[in-house]
Amino acid sequence: LSNWTCWLHHLQPDPVTGIDREGVRVRSAKGLRSSDYFITGFWLWSKLIENLADIGYVEENIHLACYDWRLAYPLLEKRDQYFTGLRYEIEKALAM
Repeated sequence: LSNWTCWLHHLQPDPVTGIDREGVRVRSAKGLRSSDYFITGFWLWSKLIENLADIGYVEENIHLACYDWRLAYPLLEKRDQYFTGLRYEIEKALAM
C-alpha cells in the first residue's frame, strides 16, 4: 500500500469492459479465513465464526459467499460464474 498509484491501478476495473484490466487479475479471497479479520485487531466475522464453532459447526458446514464487490452482478457471472457456483453451493447444502 505504499504505492497508491499502483494499488489503484490494480484495484480499479477497466473503464470500458468493467472487469479486470489487461494483465491484472484481482479476485476475492475464499473461505472462512478470508473474512475473519480485516487486519490485526479489526475483526469482521471472527466472533460469529468462533461462536458457531462453539455450538458444533465446522468449516464444512458453513459457506461464506465472498464476491468481488467492484463488479456489477452480470459481470460476476460472466467472469467468475459466481451465481452458478453459489447455486451449486446452496443445492449442496440443502442435500446434506
